Amino acid sequence: MDNFFDSTSYVPRKKSNGLGIASLVCGIVGFFFNPLGLVTLAAFVCGLIALLGRDYGGKGMAIAGVILSVAQFVLEIILAIFTFGISLLI
Repeated sequence: MDNFFDSTSYVPRKKSNGLGIASLVCGIVGFFFNPLGLVTLAAFVCGLIALLGRDYGGKGMAIAGVILSVAQFVLEIILAIFTFGISLLI
């Protein structure tokens, strides 16, 4: 009878990437609750460092954090242009 939990079939997991997790959390918080963009900038920087860093797990979380921070930055630019345009009309 074969042993299902044979010691030769063990595959070690990659360590998780704390910067990737921080990037995702900062991206979510910045996307919903950040009026100044500082948390968005932190998400972008943490995500880039996590993506360019060593071979750890959590690359998907870092990518998601970078995407959220870029989307927030684009929305802030659009809002600034819209606000400035409305102020010129008044």
